[in-house]
Amino acid sequence: MGGIADFDPEAALGVWLERAKRRSERHAVVLLAEADAAGEPSGDVTAAAQALGALLRHGDQIWIWRGEPNRAVILLTAVTDLPTAAEVTRRLLATLDPPGPVAGVTLLQPGEGIDSLLRRVEGAWLLATDGGDGQVATSPVLGRSSAP
Repeated sequence: MGGIADFDPEAALGVWLERAKRRSERHAVVLLAEADAAGEPSGDVTAAAQALGALLRHGDQIWIWRGEPNRAVILLTAVTDLPTAAEVTRRLLATLDPPGPVAGVTLLQPGEGIDSLLRRVEGAWLLATDGGDGQVATSPVLGRSSAP
């Protein structure tokens, strides 16, 4: 089972990125947030993140960004391709009752920094907001996003 962390996710994500770069690893990164009617982050994903945290595999992580609104980042460490990452995310979101956050999904690219990674996963999240609650969209290539 994965873990849930409630601290500075940007710093934690930076440490994780450095470790993944040294090992030349590719992992999936998922951004979860509730969306309002205008497609802006809203609400609280804490309960959803806690429910999903119980379903994650060993080594996976969820980090919650506190604030108004809050967001969560999930690291799927055993997933190394985008179609699988999107499917795993869809299955995770399908367990929530009622349906909740939308998700952007991307893969860490070799040598990628935190700013680029967050920009891509946020872009995918914005695409997912068009579909409503429980939707998933991906950002497969640096600078481009697409919904599968």
